Amino acid sequence: MKKFAAAMLSLGLLAGTCGTAMAADPQVYYNGYSLELNQPAIIQDGRTLFAMRDMAEQMNMDVQWDNATRWATVSYKDTEVKLFPDLHRVLVNGEEQQLDVGPQIINDRIYLPVRYLFEMLDCDVFYRQYDNGDAVVSVNTRDAYMNYVQKNGRETKAVRNMDTTANDNTVVMTDDGNVLELYVEKGKVKMSRTTQTLSRVEEKEEPAIFHQNITDVMEVNSIYYAVLDEKQSTNYVGSAYHPNGDAFIDEIYTPQGEFAFYGSEAYVDVLALEGKEGFTSKTLKGYMLNISGSKEKIKDTSYAFSNQKGYGFLTDGQLLLIANVQGEGYKVLTCAQISDTMKDGKLFSNNGEFYAIGSDVTSDGNAEIFVTSYTAQGMKANSYVPVSNLCERDGYRYLNIVDSVQIGDKAYLLLQTNLGRYLACYDLTAHTFTAETLNKPYERFVPAKGSWQLFYCDDENYYFLDVK
Repeated sequence: MKKFAAAMLSLGLLAGTCGTAMAADPQVYYNGYSLELNQPAIIQDGRTLFAMRDMAEQMNMDVQWDNATRWATVSYKDTEVKLFPDLHRVLVNGEEQQLDVGPQIINDRIYLPVRYLFEMLDCDVFYRQYDNGDAVVSVNTRDAYMNYVQKNGRETKAVRNMDTTANDNTVVMTDDGNVLELYVEKGKVKMSRTTQTLSRVEEKEEPAIFHQNITDVMEVNSIYYAVLDEKQSTNYVGSAYHPNGDAFIDEIYTPQGEFAFYGSEAYVDVLALEGKEGFTSKTLKGYMLNISGSKEKIKDTSYAFSNQKGYGFLTDGQLLLIANVQGEGYKVLTCAQISDTMKDGKLFSNNGEFYAIGSDVTSDGNAEIFVTSYTAQGMKANSYVPVSNLCERDGYRYLNIVDSVQIGDKAYLLLQTNLGRYLACYDLTAHTFTAETLNKPYERFVPAKGSWQLFYCDDENYYFLDVK
């Protein structure tokens, strides 16, 4: 049981090592549960302080104060921390710790930096401050982390506890390693959150608008948002959802047909997955190509943007580049058919160059990955990258690019043959290609910890693979 020997003296928490000052009333979570703090936070010398009595009680800590020696003892699991505020010293299991900011008594309370205290107690501490001033401190015990979210090399495995068995729901791994799975049911956005210690279902409901689907996830200033209902039409290729108002820019004539080029400013409903923002709207600006005027139905599309060269569109092997040229307005830089037989074409950009990567058949009949680049010097010849060495057996019958993502100057491809799945990487700077055989049936790339990871799930677990 918890013991507090002095009524006038309680432990407090000084959040001085988190980089930037937190808001006056931060949210504090312990193993995924919100702690109810009865005493308000105070700000002193640019730092936010809050009393620790409520936290200690809710975290099952044993806390004692010896009035004769004026030291406090915090016992938690197998760790004993002794705080000597008069001497600004800390002992952990009898060993003195070197701290930049030692314990001290302020207004009859003991304060200590949050990260030091909880890491001494074998906990992980995660801090985040949002643009609106809100702040969150998450404290998670490490033994519980191993129970629910396990990290083994590049792979992360997390417990899955869902009422739905759909494996195509929206999934995100947040910066602190929590896994969120979202879906819409009867007008409610339901969110299953697997944290370091628990898996539970949280429900959020927008009171005004009945939403049917979660169609995308976007990241703005390190905060993930679920996009509601807005799904880009198959007639459009680009970075926005739909043209609106006087968005039309120009008519583009290509061998495939007449395409309309638009600027777009779409207002979409979103749900913030972290913090207090909840349901809100975001204005998304971008450019898109309307391919409904094509002579034949276009099946394969991709898009990329370059600050130096503008907008690139890949449609069934045709590469179209459009740039806003000073004094001339929007202008077609190139329109070239790079392949008539390409499958699963993906477009990437790096340092003013565009790269089309797709699956095609070589002269010897093998399906391989090929790369075509467009630079200031024009189109470079096709460069075939052999994938056949990935397979232990010869003669795989097909090669598909299931999904792709660009991280920095590297293009990552999830490849599928009849013999297995592979993770391939094309370095857009070094122009090298590497690939590896996957030991699990990963399905797609998903947002994870501010980047992207490969993902798949079964009825019991989520699986993530760091591609780097």
